[in-house]
Amino acid sequence: MPNPVKQNADPTEREADPGAESGRARASAFSRSITLLDIITAGTAFRFAELQVQTGYPKASLHRALADLIDERLVVFDEHANTYRAGFRLLEWANRIWSRNDLRHLARDALETLSERTGETVMLSVLADTHVVHLDCVESAQSVRTSVSVGHRVPAWCTAAGKALLAAAPTPQREAIIERTAFARFTGNTVTEPGKVLEQLHTVAAHGIAEDNEEHHVGIRCIAAPIVDCAGETVAAISVSAPTFRVEPGSFEQWRQWVRESAHTVGNRLLPTGSAHLT
Repeated sequence: MPNPVKQNADPTEREADPGAESGRARASAFSRSITLLDIITAGTAFRFAELQVQTGYPKASLHRALADLIDERLVVFDEHANTYRAGFRLLEWANRIWSRNDLRHLARDALETLSERTGETVMLSVLADTHVVHLDCVESAQSVRTSVSVGHRVPAWCTAAGKALLAAAPTPQREAIIERTAFARFTGNTVTEPGKVLEQLHTVAAHGIAEDNEEHHVGIRCIAAPIVDCAGETVAAISVSAPTFRVEPGSFEQWRQWVRESAHTVGNRLLPTGSAHLT
């Protein structure tokens, strides 16, 4: 039997809706998580107290939000440093977005032209914490060539594209990445001392060009330049990779000019904040 209508009820009174309350709670928790991700991805690593100051969340709410983000691999907790930083799942999402991004479209003709000029493999790459991710690649037509896959990750500190991107990064970010890097020796030429790596990066920053002289793979040399948008932000790098035996003594001198020109061409097509236009 239906309930009788309440007589003389205050029109502003409403019965509590458990579903609506639950929805609002979920929305509030989601908003907290998004705010946390905005803060964490804007920096390098944060202690719990720092996040509490920036968010103003109660300790219990902050703990729950961080725990949820860690469970979803969106945030990583460093037990040794007692800090929180962006998780690799964000990089996976970013890589999917980048693979369809206008940057790839805008850079394609520059990559093709550079590959034709050098006769070698050309790559478009972005920085992903201690690694770089290849967004696009134009392979050399020669039978012996460097072959890479789009989406492939390689260490940043010992590759030309990685050095170009690290050298162009703000000093605190660059030093934080080097501090988190697990240095390994890939070849006899690999530099594994953090101090020497930072010295290399200072030189790269001064010249605007980076080289990998068989530091990641024996028999492979590479040269790269950063792509800088109209606001002065470095968004990616263009690199040329070739078998060492095919690199003539004067090759890199000419390639330096061509790589810089290609990076400049793409950078001029990018508006601030990563939006793009055709020129």
